Amino acid sequence: MLESMKTDRKMVPKIILGVLMPTIAILAGIFLPDAQRYAHVYEPNSLAEKCHGLSVYMEAKPPATSSTAANDTQEQIRVTFTAEEILYDFDYMIAVLEANFPSFGIIYRRNGVDMLSVAQDLREQLERKEGYISFTTFVELLREDFFRFTHPVGHLRIAGLWELGLVKGRFYGLQPFYQMLSMHSGLRLDSSWIFIPPVGRRRLTTQIIEDGRIAYLAYAGLMDWAMSRDDRHILEKFADEISGFEHLIIDMRDSRGGHPRFFYEFIAPLFAQNFHQTTIRNFYQAGDHNISHMRLRRGLIGAPFDISQVGNIFPGEYLSQEILDDLSAMDYMFTDTIAVWPRGNFNGKIWMLVGPYMFSASQTVATFAESSGFATLVGETTGGMAVTHSISSNYFALPNTSIVIRYDHAFITDSRGRPLEYGTEPHYFNRPGMDAMETVLALIEEGWYRRDE
Repeated sequence: MLESMKTDRKMVPKIILGVLMPTIAILAGIFLPDAQRYAHVYEPNSLAEKCHGLSVYMEAKPPATSSTAANDTQEQIRVTFTAEEILYDFDYMIAVLEANFPSFGIIYRRNGVDMLSVAQDLREQLERKEGYISFTTFVELLREDFFRFTHPVGHLRIAGLWELGLVKGRFYGLQPFYQMLSMHSGLRLDSSWIFIPPVGRRRLTTQIIEDGRIAYLAYAGLMDWAMSRDDRHILEKFADEISGFEHLIIDMRDSRGGHPRFFYEFIAPLFAQNFHQTTIRNFYQAGDHNISHMRLRRGLIGAPFDISQVGNIFPGEYLSQEILDDLSAMDYMFTDTIAVWPRGNFNGKIWMLVGPYMFSASQTVATFAESSGFATLVGETTGGMAVTHSISSNYFALPNTSIVIRYDHAFITDSRGRPLEYGTEPHYFNRPGMDAMETVLALIEEGWYRRDE
């Protein structure tokens, strides 16, 4: 009898799991888009219909014996997959991107690479493979033969471990799965910014360059969760200290990104003299992943968009045929208004130092500073890869390997119709033989934008 009770107790967890797991699966099917249910495989025909001529990529059928790596336990973790499983994952990735990613045209214009031709070449390479392919080999192929051509446009890359941490609620434990797989295969999945030199200074630096006249502030990150109370206190004290200065130089060259809200809501109001505002336009395609993402992020999908509306949206602006071609593929649009109200006492001239490694949130900050008149920009053209304060990247996982792909679903322009992926040009480029700091100090000494002008 006692032995029977012990056996029954052992069965209880299995019975509970047997009831809960189907329930969880049903709920996931109701509330989550296909991209987030990484065990799900699209029906090829239905997906191809949404991919505007990409049916060639979806001819491969789902492998009959495929299983999802993320569902395996640590003891059973899969580090190899059949060639058929790998090929299907690749087809899935390309089909989802063509239906949802808006910036292949910009990649071509910035990097000189036709990504769909690159995809076709890589697919032919994968078709020639037989037997089993390791997870590491597939990741390296994607990195070296596909994603290295996309940087720095649209955050398009394999998501790193830290990125999975930001969206861990969407992928049900893929972060520890990645960690386990890294241990088994020796592959590092936490180096998404391999193309960008590391930041070489403290996150927050304040300095008086000339007492009573020129102040300097450098902020090397827009991670609002990374700024301590001490940092906030330093900034507020610094704003009070320089309230009577003629010039403030804000150095954003080492800011790789984060969240632009922190700049608009905390940094800029401390130093703004007046109300500043600019408009950002967001366009996107009606792919399933985009629609699901918009509903989750904003609770709405925006207004229907047609290329015939361009003249009303950007009145009086000249848009190149290339931009018009990009916009013609978009189905929805919504507008973001970025506004800053002053709450400090600074009354001098604001300069912003900018450079090519300002991406993501920092790119959006540069656009705001230039278009709203918040600051005069000095340096080099910024890096692009913009996000706005209400739009973030989207993610989807490949059905068999569970590799997570990150991409920006919005084609973002400023109020004049210029894509933010082009970067923002400064008002003054670096002078020959000078960096941005030397250039701005020369401009100040020559009498540009003195307070008494």
